[in-house]
Amino acid sequence: MEIKYTRDLDHNYLVIETEQEENYQWKMIEQNAPEGLLKHSIRRIDGKKFLYYEIDARQNLSNYFAVKKLDREDMQRLVRALCEVGERLADYLLGSEGLVLNADTVFIEPNARRFCFIYVPEKTGDRSLGQVF
Repeated sequence: MEIKYTRDLDHNYLVIETEQEENYQWKMIEQNAPEGLLKHSIRRIDGKKFLYYEIDARQNLSNYFAVKKLDREDMQRLVRALCEVGERLADYLLGSEGLVLNADTVFIEPNARRFCFIYVPEKTGDRSLGQVF
């Protein structure tokens, strides 16, 4: 999975190109995404489909913990956020395999110290929490 970053006049985005066929998962996250997932939009450009995740002032874990030491409180907050988003996904009949868990795709809002995740429908792989750190 190739990740790109772009920005427009108002927002910064993480962009992932996808070839997945749309199904109910796509419609669910596009119209009614659970709390804890980054806001996103689906864009079609030159016959290709892209997921644009709005990251704005958030930092990915690679950058955030490069300058700040990971402490016990941060680790607890991350695990709690991951459990909560997993429960919300189940409430929306979305499988947890769509969560992309690595240090470049998990984001933190530095001021609130709240974690946000990206969800790629029918995505598999990149699942190890060990890869996050």
